[in-house]
Amino acid sequence: MNPATPSKPTGCKPVPLSRRWLRRLLWACVCFISLLMVYYQWENRRSAHELKEARARLIARLGTDDPRALMPPPIADAENYFALPIIESWRKDDHTHEITTSSHNSPPASTARFHASNRPCSPPSTTRRATYGR
Repeated sequence: MNPATPSKPTGCKPVPLSRRWLRRLLWACVCFISLLMVYYQWENRRSAHELKEARARLIARLGTDDPRALMPPPIADAENYFALPIIESWRKDDHTHEITTSSHNSPPASTARFHASNRPCSPPSTTRRATYGR
């Protein structure tokens, strides 16, 4: 061996260990994301193919792809509980409901003073503020 020859090639700077690991980690992340995208594309293609086959089976079995063909026939008003006039009044679209003043709909007399104003009640004067540390 000749001690005059350098062990490292000249003109090349050594890359620090942390920078080398950072590049390897970045490359691993890029590879992982690429493989994940390939997997998602494969699943998307496979699912689209299954959906096409299921739609074809549905058309072959029912003869149509209209979802209204699966609905049962409408119920006659004589058998329909929701065709009663009181329940039909709940479905008004004009939002003009009259307020009745019968005794069972009015609030109790004890709460009438709270409904008189829209402002919040002030605290009673007997309450004291806490004096923490004084």
